[in-house]
Amino acid sequence: DLLNTLKVLLENNTLQIPAGLAHTKELIDELKGLNLTNSQRTHDDLAIAVSLAAYRARIQMTQPPNGINKGRIV
Repeated sequence: DLLNTLKVLLENNTLQIPAGLAHTKELIDELKGLNLTNSQRTHDDLAIAVSLAAYRARIQMTQPPNGINKGRIV
């Protein structure tokens, strides 16, 4: 699950948000406003984008480097 992956990464300080990043305040506000049980979220596009990137990075880190699944999103 995308949002659970993001939540774990943030809780473990694996994912850190640089202070000088563009739209840092908006991203932090969105992350604070995420409710994993509420499907009526608003203004979560930055949080979802970070979730997608983190999820894909986690998958790439766990796949073997021999090119299996190369070119596919798993």
